[in-house]
Amino acid sequence: MQEKAKNIIKDRFKGKVIGADYTAYVNKTSAEHFSYPANRRMDENVKQDKMRTAPELDTIMQASVYRENVTPENGKHPDATGGLDKLDVMYRVNTHAYEAETTVKVTDRGRVFYGMTKIKDITSREIGQMPGLGTAETANNVSTDNVA
Repeated sequence: MQEKAKNIIKDRFKGKVIGADYTAYVNKTSAEHFSYPANRRMDENVKQDKMRTAPELDTIMQASVYRENVTPENGKHPDATGGLDKLDVMYRVNTHAYEAETTVKVTDRGRVFYGMTKIKDITSREIGQMPGLGTAETANNVSTDNVA
Protein backbone atom coordinates (compact mmCIF):
# COMPACT_ATOMS: atom_id res chain seq x y z
CA MET A 1 0.00 0.00 0.00
CA GLN A 2 2.90 2.39 0.68
CA GLU A 3 4.30 2.00 -2.81
CA LYS A 4 0.87 2.64 -4.32
CA ALA A 5 0.46 5.77 -2.18
CA LYS A 6 3.89 7.01 -3.32
CA ASN A 7 2.97 6.47 -6.96
CA ILE A 8 -0.38 8.25 -6.54
CA ILE A 9 1.37 11.30 -5.07
CA LYS A 10 3.96 11.29 -7.84
CA ASP A 11 1.31 10.87 -10.57
CA ARG A 12 -1.20 13.41 -9.25
CA PHE A 13 0.86 16.01 -7.43
CA LYS A 14 4.56 15.88 -8.39
CA GLY A 15 5.58 19.20 -9.93
CA LYS A 16 2.49 20.97 -8.61
CA VAL A 17 1.77 23.44 -5.85
CA ILE A 18 -0.88 22.26 -3.38
CA GLY A 19 -2.82 24.13 -0.73
CA ALA A 20 -4.87 27.31 -0.64
CA ASP A 21 -3.92 29.97 1.91
CA TYR A 22 -0.66 28.15 2.67
CA THR A 23 0.91 26.40 -0.32
CA ALA A 24 3.80 24.04 -0.95
CA TYR A 25 5.42 22.39 -3.95
CA VAL A 26 5.38 18.58 -4.26
CA ASN A 27 8.40 16.72 -5.60
CA LYS A 28 9.65 13.13 -5.73
CA THR A 29 11.06 13.39 -2.21
CA SER A 30 7.65 14.55 -0.95
CA ALA A 31 6.08 11.32 -2.24
CA GLU A 32 8.85 9.15 -0.83
CA HIS A 33 8.89 10.71 2.61
CA PHE A 34 5.09 10.70 2.91
CA SER A 35 4.96 6.99 2.07
CA TYR A 36 8.13 5.86 3.84
CA PRO A 37 8.76 8.23 6.79
CA ALA A 38 11.92 7.97 8.87
CA ASN A 39 9.93 6.95 11.97
CA ARG A 40 8.47 3.61 10.96
CA ARG A 41 6.89 2.87 14.35
CA MET A 42 3.25 3.45 13.58
CA ASP A 43 0.15 1.43 14.32
CA GLU A 44 -0.62 -0.57 11.18
CA ASN A 45 -4.23 0.66 10.94
CA VAL A 46 -3.11 4.28 11.30
CA LYS A 47 -0.46 3.72 8.63
CA GLN A 48 -2.98 2.19 6.24
CA ASP A 49 -5.37 5.10 6.77
CA LYS A 50 -2.52 7.56 6.20
CA MET A 51 -1.76 5.86 2.88
CA ARG A 52 -5.43 6.14 1.95
CA THR A 53 -5.11 9.93 2.17
CA ALA A 54 -2.56 10.04 -0.67
CA PRO A 55 -5.18 10.86 -3.34
CA GLU A 56 -6.35 13.75 -1.14
CA LEU A 57 -2.95 15.31 -0.44
CA ASP A 58 -4.12 18.63 -1.84
CA THR A 59 -7.16 18.57 0.46
CA ILE A 60 -4.94 17.69 3.42
CA MET A 61 -2.74 20.70 2.64
CA GLN A 62 -5.74 23.00 2.24
CA ALA A 63 -7.01 21.95 5.67
CA SER A 64 -3.62 22.38 7.35
CA VAL A 65 -3.18 25.37 9.65
CA TYR A 66 0.25 26.97 10.15
CA ARG A 67 1.59 26.63 13.72
CA GLU A 68 5.31 27.50 13.74
CA ASN A 69 8.66 27.55 11.98
CA VAL A 70 11.48 25.55 13.57
CA THR A 71 15.19 25.14 12.86
CA PRO A 72 16.13 21.55 11.91
CA GLU A 73 18.09 19.71 14.61
CA ASN A 74 21.67 18.48 14.31
CA GLY A 75 22.21 19.74 10.77
CA LYS A 76 19.38 17.63 9.38
CA HIS A 77 17.74 18.94 6.22
CA PRO A 78 20.48 21.34 5.07
CA ASP A 79 18.28 22.33 2.13
CA ALA A 80 15.71 23.77 4.58
CA THR A 81 17.57 27.08 4.75
CA GLY A 82 14.47 28.82 6.05
CA GLY A 83 13.66 26.08 8.55
CA LEU A 84 10.70 23.73 8.72
CA ASP A 85 7.13 24.98 8.84
CA LYS A 86 4.89 22.89 11.08
CA LEU A 87 1.17 22.84 10.38
CA ASP A 88 -1.70 21.09 12.15
CA VAL A 89 -4.39 19.17 10.32
CA MET A 90 -7.37 17.04 11.18
CA TYR A 91 -8.81 14.55 8.72
CA ARG A 92 -11.16 11.62 8.46
CA VAL A 93 -10.75 8.29 6.77
CA ASN A 94 -14.03 6.44 6.69
CA THR A 95 -15.05 6.03 10.36
CA HIS A 96 -11.78 7.26 11.90
CA ALA A 97 -10.74 10.82 12.70
CA TYR A 98 -7.10 11.85 13.02
CA GLU A 99 -4.96 14.84 13.88
CA ALA A 100 -1.45 15.12 12.48
CA GLU A 101 1.47 17.41 11.87
CA THR A 102 2.23 18.44 8.31
CA THR A 103 5.85 19.45 7.68
CA VAL A 104 7.02 21.76 4.90
CA LYS A 105 10.66 22.54 4.16
CA VAL A 106 11.37 26.21 3.53
CA THR A 107 14.17 26.20 0.94
CA ASP A 108 15.97 28.82 -1.13
CA ARG A 109 13.60 27.93 -3.96
CA GLY A 110 10.38 28.01 -1.92
CA ARG A 111 8.26 25.76 0.26
CA VAL A 112 8.33 22.00 -0.38
CA PHE A 113 5.86 19.54 1.15
CA TYR A 114 7.85 17.10 3.28
CA GLY A 115 5.44 14.85 5.12
CA MET A 116 2.67 14.14 7.57
CA THR A 117 3.69 12.73 10.95
CA LYS A 118 2.67 12.57 14.62
CA ILE A 119 -0.66 11.07 13.62
CA LYS A 120 -3.11 10.50 16.46
CA ASP A 121 -6.43 8.68 16.21
CA ILE A 122 -8.98 11.06 17.73
CA THR A 123 -12.08 9.14 16.70
CA SER A 124 -13.44 9.23 20.23
CA ARG A 125 -13.21 13.05 20.33
CA GLU A 126 -15.54 15.43 18.59
CA ILE A 127 -13.78 17.09 15.64
CA GLY A 128 -15.86 20.23 16.05
CA GLN A 129 -14.14 20.90 19.38
CA MET A 130 -10.85 21.85 17.73
CA PRO A 131 -11.17 25.57 16.98
CA GLY A 132 -8.96 27.01 14.28
CA LEU A 133 -8.21 23.71 12.56
CA GLY A 134 -9.59 22.73 9.21
CA THR A 135 -10.78 19.22 8.57
CA ALA A 136 -9.92 17.42 5.37
CA GLU A 137 -12.49 15.05 4.01
CA THR A 138 -14.14 14.19 0.77
CA ALA A 139 -17.84 13.86 0.05
CA ASN A 140 -17.77 10.25 1.27
CA ASN A 141 -14.56 10.53 3.26
CA VAL A 142 -11.58 8.77 1.70
CA SER A 143 -12.48 5.65 -0.21
CA THR A 144 -10.67 2.47 0.66
CA ASP A 145 -10.64 1.79 -3.09
CA ASN A 146 -8.24 4.68 -3.74
CA VAL A 147 -5.26 3.02 -2.14
CA ALA A 148 -5.55 -0.64 -1.23
